[in-house]
Amino acid sequence: MVASLTAALCRLAAKKVKSFSFARILNPINNYSICAAGAARLSHLHVPKMLIFAQKSPKMTGKSPKESYTIMNELVLPNDTNTLNNLMGGRLLHWMDIAAAISAQKHCNRIVVTASVDNVSFQSPIKLGDVISIEAKVTRAFTTSVEVRMDVWAQNIPSGTKVKSNEAYYTFVALDADGQKTLVPALLPETDEEIALFEGALRRRQLRLILSGKMKPDDATELKALFMGSQLPLDLGD
Repeated sequence: MVASLTAALCRLAAKKVKSFSFARILNPINNYSICAAGAARLSHLHVPKMLIFAQKSPKMTGKSPKESYTIMNELVLPNDTNTLNNLMGGRLLHWMDIAAAISAQKHCNRIVVTASVDNVSFQSPIKLGDVISIEAKVTRAFTTSVEVRMDVWAQNIPSGTKVKSNEAYYTFVALDADGQKTLVPALLPETDEEIALFEGALRRRQLRLILSGKMKPDDATELKALFMGSQLPLDLGD
């Protein structure tokens, strides 16, 4: 009832105000969308603010990281290797992109596209015949994008050995049916490890934006706080 009344008020305001703009701002904790038509624009209607800011958005519920957890296995075959019988780096990056995209899609329930790839370093070579296990999980959701962390393991089944090859972070942007950016569900970390990754994701994002020229270093407050020894509070409402 509240949602329908709010929608009716917004339609009424649209008729009375020229160049009416309507924005929706998601609060991922209580799962309510805010009708940001502006209190000033609706003040002449004498409508209680609770009715103005209470439009329910049932599609945008928060999700835990475990809901996006993905494991992808690949057997290293001869056409995957170089002349030294080691897995080619480009082939591994391709597999990682697929695994990370699956994880991001699980969280967003949308088609996603790769936006950025962090530094990927190889700790040990992966040999012909090894089985690759790529573990991917969303570490934080922003407005229209998500960060996905991956751990890559190489297992030699005959010898029973398993070593960590590398780790990396990929960023994906969610798209709607028209190919436009769309809102993604919030991420609600549960374990200590998930909370630590969640907190670090904002600093990693700011570093990416600085390196790509999309953010000035002075605006990266969380990143600066890391070097200055400040401890900022965890904000699940990002």
